[in-house]
Amino acid sequence: GVALQYYNGTAWVDYAAASLVVIPAGGTTLLVRTTIINDTVNEGDETFTLIATNTGGTGATGIATINDQGGGDIIPDGPGTPDTNALKGDDRPVLQVENVMVNEASPFTVFTVRASTLSTKAITLSALMSSDTATVGQDTGGTLEYFNGISWVSASGGIILAAGEASVKVRVAVVNDLNFEGAERFLIAFDVTSGAVKNTGSIAAFGTIVDDGSGVVFDPDGNPSGEKPDDDRPLPTLLSSPVQQVASSDPPALAQPGLPRPFAPPEESIVRLLPVPTVIPSLVVATPMPDQFTDRGAFIRFSVPDGTFVPGRPGEQLTMSAELVDGRPLPQWLQFNASNQSFEGAPPADFSGELQIRVNARDSEGREASTLFLFHVGERPVIQDPAPVPPGRANLSQQMRALSPRALLLARAATHATDRVQARIGR
Repeated sequence: GVALQYYNGTAWVDYAAASLVVIPAGGTTLLVRTTIINDTVNEGDETFTLIATNTGGTGATGIATINDQGGGDIIPDGPGTPDTNALKGDDRPVLQVENVMVNEASPFTVFTVRASTLSTKAITLSALMSSDTATVGQDTGGTLEYFNGISWVSASGGIILAAGEASVKVRVAVVNDLNFEGAERFLIAFDVTSGAVKNTGSIAAFGTIVDDGSGVVFDPDGNPSGEKPDDDRPLPTLLSSPVQQVASSDPPALAQPGLPRPFAPPEESIVRLLPVPTVIPSLVVATPMPDQFTDRGAFIRFSVPDGTFVPGRPGEQLTMSAELVDGRPLPQWLQFNASNQSFEGAPPADFSGELQIRVNARDSEGREASTLFLFHVGERPVIQDPAPVPPGRANLSQQMRALSPRALLLARAATHATDRVQARIGR
């Protein structure tokens, strides 16, 4: 404020311009004050001066500094010492940036760095991108730009949040390819290089790129464009195939009494055009994974045999994983190395039983296949020899009764598998 008050020894009174003020009796100082406007804008240190002139014409100048960044003293209403317990004003902004998800058809991933309060001075930031499931420089561009209020410019020299601005946009290019990759994300982190903020460390956010037909397509400025999202998921389609001519002769039509015999040209056959179906490449389990056995506390290492999975295309690289059949992860003592398709570990000495494990394979087009096996720890299960079968050809019931419970279970499974194969061939 512009009004001045001084303390006359008992109360604060307004000062009349160009008037003389008497220092209170017994004192050597005169307290003078003015009001301060407490706003929410971060202004940093601001100063003003007070000039006091005595009757002899000698003047003295004092400088006052207003701090709005959590510093300075708070003087109570009245003569006294600063209140060290008073809450000090701090208008420095808190910077934040949110995660962003874009569809791969978007030309850029645009992040917005926001300030909780305005500042009268610019804030400069640095930014660093790092790969996660998305590779920076491969799934994204390698350089950043920011919007300076007029145009997009390089962020290599720093990102400037201009004075009086509440936010600044930062973007990186998106690489729109034809491969289905699913949701991929990368990390971007910002640090303040100049300017006053409350943040004490980096602020970071993830940028996620999707190519499954979901998400929003944004324009180069980060606004929804309304365009159709990109969808790189493979679609199962029946491939076209040449038409093969198959000659077949229909049986001759029987003549009915009283009606002429249907005419059929001699030595001619009716030609039917039958489409030849084309088999779509698939990923199959050629050889089931064999069961494994080990003793309690003993280290074991085994691998998925070569040829367990056969891809639809020669040379196809498969992505492997392993889990329990109910979807839970493997126990901590058993590790699966997807790069060389091997298991290794040592079961605890007090563990005995079996694990039901599923090994999964996935090709580059999203096709999947799985095989199950049992991992026995401790005593191996005893499989009794089948009971003798009477001489001669035994019927199915006799063979089933002759099998042990374990063998019977296997026989049933094999029978069901045969039924499924026959049903598939029959169709």
